[in-house]
Amino acid sequence: MLRRLFPTVYEGWIVVGAAGVVMLVNGTTFFYGLGTIFNDLVLEFGWSVAATSLAFSLRTEVQGAAAPAIGYAIDRVGARAVLLTGVSVAAAGLLALSFVQNIWQFYAVMLLSAAGIGAAGGQVGMTATTTWFRVRRTRALALMSIGGSLAGVLVVFIALLVEALGWRGSLRVLAVAYFVISAFCASNVRSRPPSHPQPLDGIDRGAGSQRAGDDDGGGMTARQALRTRAFWLLAVGQAASFFSIVSVILLTIPYLESLGYSKGVASTGLAVYTLSSVVGRVGFGFLADRSDKRRMLALGTALAAAGTALLADYYGVRYFGTINGSAAFVTTAGAVIGPWVVGRTVDATGTYTLGWAIAAAVAWLAVPVLLAARPPAPGAGGAGAAPAGEAAPAARGS
Repeated sequence: MLRRLFPTVYEGWIVVGAAGVVMLVNGTTFFYGLGTIFNDLVLEFGWSVAATSLAFSLRTEVQGAAAPAIGYAIDRVGARAVLLTGVSVAAAGLLALSFVQNIWQFYAVMLLSAAGIGAAGGQVGMTATTTWFRVRRTRALALMSIGGSLAGVLVVFIALLVEALGWRGSLRVLAVAYFVISAFCASNVRSRPPSHPQPLDGIDRGAGSQRAGDDDGGGMTARQALRTRAFWLLAVGQAASFFSIVSVILLTIPYLESLGYSKGVASTGLAVYTLSSVVGRVGFGFLADRSDKRRMLALGTALAAAGTALLADYYGVRYFGTINGSAAFVTTAGAVIGPWVVGRTVDATGTYTLGWAIAAAVAWLAVPVLLAARPPAPGAGGAGAAPAGEAAPAARGS
């Protein structure tokens, strides 16, 4: 365990680092990496762009459908157990993908992978991270999410691997590497125990105030949160954002290849796009801890850390896994529909122009929706609901 090797380091930061590496490996292999074999599948099997994109979209839909159950499992059995189970299933799905022979097998394997990715994805790491931080919650989530951005940079190496070994051989190598790295990191991710000896955020507030400062376990239940207007506005706003983001990430490499660029050059273009988001994620994470998260989220809708932190601020962390999972069920709808819609326009027109225009228009719709997501009033979720909105001012300190 890394916390035993580094006993003087606040364990919350160890969780952030370990969860970030899991996100990095997930993103490199599944989120970005599979885009490098997109055209190989289309050319080898003769599938349409829309049919192939739909498989990726269904994968996302399964993740969204499973998100509430995964969130509930995190609250019940802990982040580590869920993460290790997800890593094992995802690795098996990645290996099975290298053996597909027809589109129905492809769809089945993508659904199996989705079940694993959902339990091994950022939802688990984010849920665990929120329990370790309050004052520094958004910056911690932003730093953890860097793994997702760096995955886009590493996609260049996946493209080179595919060119060297073919898509089947590269998937088999990736399956082994994915399991070894992710399983080790997952074993170091857990939610903060109530009696943990280190103070919340790793900040010593003094003997007289430490106990009160560490009390961050309250909040609404999932049922109460679902009754608030803010929950649905946040979920729908991010769904509109993901419509565009996932379309761009999935189809950038096929798009550039359609213009005549090699797989290596096309993957480099995607790497530059994702690398630029690292600066935005970290910068917005620090700013969002000091300002109105609604405006920061609307200004940079790609920053999932702000949205996750906002849910924690509004509804507390006691039932955060279930609440975040319920929100993910809604937000993934955009990620499901986006690539399929863009793919359909490519099949119909022969170009990506219309699809990109639609993706941009939908993304813009997220801005006014997110700005309207004001904190729920105390007791808005029903009897017994904690005044979750009170957490936000505390999160603005440094």
